[in-house]
Amino acid sequence: MPVDLNGYWKMISNDNFEEYLKALDVNVAIRKIATLLKPDKDIAHDGDHIIIKTLSTFKNYNMDFYVGKEFEEDLSGVDDRKCMTTITWEGDKLVCVQKGEIEGRGWTHWVEGDELHLVRKHRFLPRILIYAIWTL
Repeated sequence: MPVDLNGYWKMISNDNFEEYLKALDVNVAIRKIATLLKPDKDIAHDGDHIIIKTLSTFKNYNMDFYVGKEFEEDLSGVDDRKCMTTITWEGDKLVCVQKGEIEGRGWTHWVEGDELHLVRKHRFLPRILIYAIWTL
């Protein structure tokens, strides 16, 4: 059964993020700024409709989607690409698969206690855990 993701989450860790940005071919200046940030997540979750706002002093990024329905995701605020994205529940984990210019990327979100966990996936980094945690 899906968990309730509603809340305002504050980042407490972000491991191996620079390696992930390198694999996405994000330019060095943006990479250096991004690795210094600790973005918050504001999540509104109502049934199959989820809005995830990633908020920082540098850039904000909004995802507004319905679970199980493919949509075009504009990643211009991240790595200047567009992709077709599908997000589904796998048990109590929210799993994102992104198809486009860079295949084999996506992420998984889940809640443990009062922590929101995120693992990012990239096909060029199969052995590196790109992991972040937020708390309420």
